[in-house]
Amino acid sequence: MSSQYVDTLEKNWLVGGGTDAVVYHVTPIIVVKAILARWIQQLSSALAHVEKLGFCHNDLHAGNYFLDSNLNLKLSDFGRATTIGKFLEDMVVPRALPIRDGPLKGSYGLCSARTEQFALGTLHEPYDDRERSPEEWIRFGKELEFPELNRHEVLDGLISACWYNVYPNMALVAYDFKRKIKHMTGDIEPGYIGIDSAKETKRGQVLVRKGLLGPELALSFQPFWRRHLHLFFMRGKSFWQSFLQRFWSWSS
Repeated sequence: MSSQYVDTLEKNWLVGGGTDAVVYHVTPIIVVKAILARWIQQLSSALAHVEKLGFCHNDLHAGNYFLDSNLNLKLSDFGRATTIGKFLEDMVVPRALPIRDGPLKGSYGLCSARTEQFALGTLHEPYDDRERSPEEWIRFGKELEFPELNRHEVLDGLISACWYNVYPNMALVAYDFKRKIKHMTGDIEPGYIGIDSAKETKRGQVLVRKGLLGPELALSFQPFWRRHLHLFFMRGKSFWQSFLQRFWSWSS
């Protein structure tokens, strides 16, 4: 397969997580391996950037990423994102792997590169061609009896590495993915427009500044003068609160 075909490209406005996003629904589409490899690379890079900010996405599945007008993959829906080290909640196999031993046994543990890379490996869903019985899911989660990987040597190896927690952080996941699939991304047709990393980084900073990942991180991305103005205001507020409390205690 050497080309892709797009019959329809419908633009839709989607509002969620406090930010607007333009989503393009493409149906039907035949995807070359080069485009697929580029999507895998873009997704792993996005997760590495989220980790760099001190967060885990915690909700990787097919409904939480989309394609822009140039067929670049974008990660979305940060409603379950938390800072690294928080308990991973509301997850099920195969999106997360239960802890088998230790004080956290039976839970999904703390969100970290371990949980993010496992979800990334499972995201490719090599088992979606048939229904699995409850017993099979139990073996998947408790006995590490993973589905057989026999469709693509490079991608199979990357998925397996994610399942077995090979990478200490998501930056190394992104690096290894990029290194091993680089030869696959070179066959993209001339009309393909890639992502401008510098532009997208600035756009992401604007979203964080507007509170996408919480007020504390939003403040850290504000201009220098605004951060210090906020600090001055909070100190002044604290002073007057303390003064008024003492005043009322003296009066009574």
